[in-house]
Amino acid sequence: MDAPLLHSNGQSEGNVSAEDLEKDIGCQGDDILPSFTNETSTLMTCLNGLNALFGIGLLSMPYALSEAGWLSLVPFLAIAVLCYYTGLLLKRCMDKDPNINTYPDVGEYAFGRKGKVTISVIMHLELYLVSVGFLILEAANLDKLFPNAKFEWKSPVGVVFELKGKSLFTILSAFCFLPSVWLKNMGSLGYVSAGGVFASFVMVCSVIWIGLSESVGIELVDMKVLDMAGLSSAMGLYFFCFCGHAVFPSLYTSMKYKHRFNFVLSICFFICSFNYIVMAIVGYLLYGDQVKSQITLNLPVEYFSTKVVIYTVLLNPLTRFALILSPVATFIEDKLLPSPSSSSWHPRRHRFSSFVVRSLLVMSTAVVALSIPFFAHVVSLIGSFMSITASVLFPCLCYMKIFRVNPRENCTFESLCLTAIVIGGIIATCLGTYTSFRDIFGKL
Repeated sequence: MDAPLLHSNGQSEGNVSAEDLEKDIGCQGDDILPSFTNETSTLMTCLNGLNALFGIGLLSMPYALSEAGWLSLVPFLAIAVLCYYTGLLLKRCMDKDPNINTYPDVGEYAFGRKGKVTISVIMHLELYLVSVGFLILEAANLDKLFPNAKFEWKSPVGVVFELKGKSLFTILSAFCFLPSVWLKNMGSLGYVSAGGVFASFVMVCSVIWIGLSESVGIELVDMKVLDMAGLSSAMGLYFFCFCGHAVFPSLYTSMKYKHRFNFVLSICFFICSFNYIVMAIVGYLLYGDQVKSQITLNLPVEYFSTKVVIYTVLLNPLTRFALILSPVATFIEDKLLPSPSSSSWHPRRHRFSSFVVRSLLVMSTAVVALSIPFFAHVVSLIGSFMSITASVLFPCLCYMKIFRVNPRENCTFESLCLTAIVIGGIIATCLGTYTSFRDIFGKL
């Protein structure tokens, strides 16, 4: 695992001095997640990595398989290997300079200020859309539990205002999430990794239990072997499953034994890939082409196992929404509000302005979720555009720039592989993004 990637640059993997570790503690505000201490054990790093990779994409795996067919599991495994490889590329880039602590730092080291800004914008846009996905997910599952819920209000002039179904639960979910977004100290929420990983395992096991129960059973119905028309959408969903690269630099700098990072990354990708595949196969066997964008929407609500899955799904966004959206709020505040060093800065005015910014941000996610309530297509869009860009293109481009990998000057196996990955990533991004927008506008 500690062998160089395709070639060695003569630098020892993970050798960081005590002086450098002190710099790691003072990470800049570009971190997407709260920074960890640099004494994190290998086990805790594994849990943090698993929690970063396990996400709401788990629920859409059966739908992705139904869209593209059984053979699409082959490109799924290829995507897993590719994202694992680009994760190692990020680590190699960080080893180049001990002052590199975050993903935007990698972009700045490779391409200057423009690289840092570009990566920051892509990462924060991805987090914003994931927050929208959380609202869609929450509303759809609450609507399944309470299908007849509605709210009516009659104005004095006789106009009746009515909210029901997913629209009602989208707004209610946004109001429930809002107080947690007002909080600025999110460090305590960054250490719920064990609970998040456990919740993902509970969802997989519960779906398997429902499939093996006598009341539902697994039926082999007519299923697709390969559907090229749905492959592009499925690829976006598959890439979304491995979009944890924003967290990898924080995981690496936090490790007590940095030479074990390759091993940790291998374990994380293996466990996640296995669980994603199990969920996809079981869900597709259960419901075939009738499977919905979230497997929870197919499960019979009268069963205890279904309630376990749905309540687990409902709790996941509740604990992670603020963690995901707060970096976006901080990014906007840094751009719009005066800094503490500014003469116009006032503590009370700053707190009020921050309150307004964060409230408007949550309201905007609710508006987007109400406008585009199509979970699978939103996730596919995130995967096709943001995830491929952040998890495949940027790591390769930064690595090629930092290590001067140019196929025109030095045609090596590594340079050819990286060039092929970049070209393939650009094509996949364009096709997937086009397909996602086409599907979204087709349903509006």
